[in-house]
Amino acid sequence: LIAEKGGNLRFVNRYELCAEKDETIGLTQDEWWPFVHCAFEYQGCLFYNTTDDADLDAMTCDLAATGAKGNQNAPGPSMKLDGGDSGDGGDGGDAKKKKAMAGARRSLSEDDCDCSMEGVMSFCAAQYTSTTIDALNDCVYEGEGETLQKASASYANNVANGGPVWVIINNDTVANNNDDPGTDGDDQTVYYEPWAETVLSDICIYLSDNGLTVPSGCN
Repeated sequence: LIAEKGGNLRFVNRYELCAEKDETIGLTQDEWWPFVHCAFEYQGCLFYNTTDDADLDAMTCDLAATGAKGNQNAPGPSMKLDGGDSGDGGDGGDAKKKKAMAGARRSLSEDDCDCSMEGVMSFCAAQYTSTTIDALNDCVYEGEGETLQKASASYANNVANGGPVWVIINNDTVANNNDDPGTDGDDQTVYYEPWAETVLSDICIYLSDNGLTVPSGCN
């Protein structure tokens, strides 16, 4: 993780790294990965320290999950993941989300989610992991969180010249070297799609060359 700017975002990085790497917490990949995914899903709430702050911008967890903002003052970006509105109660989007987020998913609803950084982390931990917000807070604020963040930032900054959009496939770095267009939706599509197509192609080639199952998306 490249160290993100802004008071809350650097602590978000620590929460994610503590979930992944802290040995005391000891989560397996089928726990920490959906936890991180969940945090991104409610990204619109991560900029708030309290629900009172979120209320001023009319921001809620169910709005964050759809990629919407409460009002024009709400900070961003927000994003919608997996093509489904997780707050609509429908089966389609929720089923896609469950499939994308491997691991045991508990039956909490967004009514159990407080729209704040700690509220989201607590919700995601309870929904997808065997750890608690207290254990995560110990790592983030008093334990290995800062050390993990510095090590991760050092590694990330040495990949793709410090660019934020890259993935390693079979020990090769596939980076997006285009200029970041900001938040405009059309420009974002132009920015990400060529890189995403290259990533998909390289994964499919690797699977095929190594005799592994090639998913239908590669066709």
